[in-house]
Amino acid sequence: MLSLQRQTIILIASLLLSTLPTASIVAQTTTTDDGLPLQSETKHEKTYVKQDVIFQNYKFLNFEELTLEFKENWIHDYNRDQRTLSSQLQDKDVEDIKGRLKKQFETSFFEQLKANDRYSLVQTKSAETLLIKPSIVDLFLYGPDKQTATSKITMVHQAGGATLVLEIYDANSGELLAKIIDEKKTFDHFDLQQADRIFNNSEFSTVYRKWARKLLEVIK
Repeated sequence: MLSLQRQTIILIASLLLSTLPTASIVAQTTTTDDGLPLQSETKHEKTYVKQDVIFQNYKFLNFEELTLEFKENWIHDYNRDQRTLSSQLQDKDVEDIKGRLKKQFETSFFEQLKANDRYSLVQTKSAETLLIKPSIVDLFLYGPDKQTATSKITMVHQAGGATLVLEIYDANSGELLAKIIDEKKTFDHFDLQQADRIFNNSEFSTVYRKWARKLLEVIK
């Protein structure tokens, strides 16, 4: 029997699946607003590439800082389903989660890029440099791991999901050369998993590495 002092609450967060909005940023036209033609697409991914662009002319990658935004209404919906005020996400909690996920992106995404010898990561811009503007949108977590005074355990099948938008520019001219929109969810485990920050970071790390490989595939 659970201790009353511990006040452990077991939440099966996978039941929230049906409450998440289904609209997707992936649903776009065959060209971008800048006129880039669609090169390839799947149900959850679209890649636009400028005609006749030759990526072999580039040797370096320069990245702008990642921007990250949660899925519309996700925070509101999550808080609505909490039993106590202390379990709800406050502004500080949201910023903490953003900071952790951005830090994990910088670790996993760039480690994957560095493992490939095709490009070098640089801080400066030149005629041989691609400027990459990354943004993560529509991010959601089934168990955001809010730290509370009571011990709260959240059990999930998945950590969550998000959509990556990568804009790829010629760093010298500023011309948009390619755009990737890739919506992914973390692995769907058969058994329930405890959703703590270690689990969330690990699951999203796998997604970040897949996104890095997708970038390298497009600009090979």
